[in-house]
Amino acid sequence: MTCPTGKFAYRTRGAARRNLRNLRARGRSEVAPYPCPHCLAWHLTSHPRSSR
Repeated sequence: MTCPTGKFAYRTRGAARRNLRNLRARGRSEVAPYPCPHCLAWHLTSHPRSSR
């Protein structure tokens, strides 16, 4: 599934989290799933959460 932003989109948070575990096992830097306001699906970010 693709978002209008061009990013890969996951239909559910659970699907994004499962893929996140697989990516981490392969050394990728993604750290968390987040909801997208454009496609209403989930993406993965490599940016740590802001502590504001």
